[in-house]
Amino acid sequence: MAAAMQQQQDIFMRQQRDMHTLMMESLGNRNRVEVSRESYSRGADIFERFQKFRPLTFEGALDLVQAERWLARISKIMRPLKCTNSQMVNLATYLLEGEAENWWQGLQRSVPTTYAWTWAGFKMKFLKKYFPRSCKNEKITQFLRLEQGNLIVAQYESRFDELSRYVPKALEDAEYKL
Repeated sequence: MAAAMQQQQDIFMRQQRDMHTLMMESLGNRNRVEVSRESYSRGADIFERFQKFRPLTFEGALDLVQAERWLARISKIMRPLKCTNSQMVNLATYLLEGEAENWWQGLQRSVPTTYAWTWAGFKMKFLKKYFPRSCKNEKITQFLRLEQGNLIVAQYESRFDELSRYVPKALEDAEYKL
């Protein structure tokens, strides 16, 4: 177990070093950049603390609920860790497996190697892939057609709250505006 944890830390630290190098190169510093021991130590500390939350992996199923829950859980874990954008992307993508990992690798190949991924950029691409417009439309339709019917008030309220989350997203989207 300790060896596996050390291997995971080493992978994460390499990703942090590579991301730092890319960022410095994109700022015009073409010299070889060495990341300080303090930076390595901070990255290892964040990775260890992140692992203590036992984050779930994501394999890429086109299951809206699973994708949303995974992304929400990962975001929630990262808030108290005070991660940088690159750390958040590295931690999240470390948890991608199977089809999702293939998707991420393909996405990385489609952008210049100097491109620095932001957390917002990753989330946007992730949701576009795993929460397609057809799913959004279905959730909005379900909300608009929601009736209490045989549901008790608490069940209706729960369903209303669940579906109403998608309506503000639709209102922000120019395609849904009048």
